[in-house]
Amino acid sequence: MAELGDPSMSVSESTADELFTTLSRFHRLLRWGFRTAQQEGDPGPAAQMTLLFLRRQGPSRAKELALWLGIDKAPASRLVADLEAKGLLRRETDPDDARSQRLSLTEDGVELALQLRARRVEVVRSSLTGLDDATVHATVAAMEELMTTIQQNLSGDDDRTPPSRALRG
Repeated sequence: MAELGDPSMSVSESTADELFTTLSRFHRLLRWGFRTAQQEGDPGPAAQMTLLFLRRQGPSRAKELALWLGIDKAPASRLVADLEAKGLLRRETDPDDARSQRLSLTEDGVELALQLRARRVEVVRSSLTGLDDATVHATVAAMEELMTTIQQNLSGDDDRTPPSRALRG
């Protein structure tokens, strides 16, 4: 069996293009579905993803958040400031490095993150009508394998490569 990243096991350009197109469609469908569950007063998509990230990952540095969101430091900083002003997150001194800050959710932030996640899970669940658990579990397993392969093959030593922790959730 060939090792991960083995060039003898590479896919064709047309297969990679088909995967790219399918994943792009999948992403757009989810975003559209999530917008249908949007309620008056909900924060925008990036703010929602920030709340969901912090709820799942726990206290994190702004750099980790920016990597996970795929945005630069300046927009991440504005996003954090906005959520902090709304009382949804707070900045705390990092216990591992007093020069750094960690972001965490307030009680209101946790409550909103739980509501957002519940609505998003319901959008996914209701959109899967007609499929059984076995089919969905097999799809999840295939997607996990695909993501692991992509992550391992894209990993590098620079700041552009998201750490494993930032890719979960």
